[in-house]
Amino acid sequence: MSDELFEDRRRALEEAFFKKYNQEVLDRLKAEERRKSAKQGLADATGITDDAVLTRLVDLGFDASTLLAFGLVPAVEVAWADGVIDEAERSQILNRLAANSFPAGSAAYEMIASWLSRRPPSALFDAWVAYTRALCKTLAPADREWLASTIIQRSKEVANASGGLLGLVLRKSSAEGDVLRKIEAAFAS
Repeated sequence: MSDELFEDRRRALEEAFFKKYNQEVLDRLKAEERRKSAKQGLADATGITDDAVLTRLVDLGFDASTLLAFGLVPAVEVAWADGVIDEAERSQILNRLAANSFPAGSAAYEMIASWLSRRPPSALFDAWVAYTRALCKTLAPADREWLASTIIQRSKEVANASGGLLGLVLRKSSAEGDVLRKIEAAFAS
């Protein structure tokens, strides 16, 4: 009888092991399929085929539904350049969200809100630079110029948002100036 009990226990443990193993394999396959789908969605939305750029974007949590938030990465980087975001910079970015119809609660809105409350990793800006360079290769010169001027202007507005006395004297920190030069350089390639 005890041999039978041990055999039942062995079978139960074996079944539990394989059930857990099969679930882990299934979860990995589903995660890989989600990654492939997200990369394909980004490729379709942007025309970018560089797998390294697409992989970086997916690794940072982007997909086609949050790609619009990526356009505000430079503004966020400028806002964080001096180590803190002040209320004027935060308001400038939130106003930009409203102007671009990012509804509160959307994935893109939540992503940007998290960047305003906690400084995003430097890998985010690095990925934006790589993405911008790859995207510029797919754009006509006039479209590239429009995109560059729009993003640079938006970033300068954030840098100037915390201007001096009553907003009459605009002050950009040297750190903000450095970020603005990096943004401009991303379009120069």
